[in-house]
Formats: sequence, structure tokens, C-alpha cells
Amino acid sequence: MKLLDRAREIGPAVWLFLLYQNNAELSGDPTWAPVAEARAVTDLEAAGLLRVSASTAVRWRRRLERISVIKTQACCGGGFKIWVRHSDAPSTQPSVQAPERWPVMQTTAVQ
Repeated sequence: MKLLDRAREIGPAVWLFLLYQNNAELSGDPTWAPVAEARAVTDLEAAGLLRVSASTAVRWRRRLERISVIKTQACCGGGFKIWVRHSDAPSTQPSVQAPERWPVMQTTAVQ
């Protein structure tokens, strides 16, 4: 997944995504990285760090889940274990194969 390719879908939830990504760790999984050492993170904690309302943090988390840039697991006692998709991991199979060689394109110098 290229972050810039998903910018319109992520929208303002990019702030929550970046918070999760900055607190993610490499775990050997080529696709998913656990956030906060895989401990439960509450929406209220995230909201406090980002200085937004808890309802905004919930809305952003759900948006990130819907577009598959994070996955969550509800925890007893509240909160979620969160995994963030590595930004270079494909989220879907490409529908159009990239050309092996780009076509030659003529350029014109304009003065």
C-alpha cells in the first residue's frame, strides 16, 4: 500500500494513521506491524494525544479499518490491539500490470 495512493480515502484520519505508524514495531510480519507493543490502546488515549474528541478518534479508527490500513482486535477491559499495514505492502492485487518497460516519450523544450 502506498500511502499517497490512499490519501483521498484516508482523509483527515491520516493523523491517527501516522500516530499508529509512529508507534508500530517491526515484528517479522511482512504486512502488519503491531502498535504499542500489541497492548490495548483506547480511542480516548489516541484522542488525547491528537487533541481531538473521542468520537472523532472512533470515526477515524473505523475509517482506517474500513479501507484496510489497520486491523484491530477488541480487548477485555476496553481498547483495541491494533496492527498497521506496512506502507509498502500491497493492500490489493493490482488490476493492471505495470509495463516491463515504459514507452519512449518525446519531449519538447519550451523557451
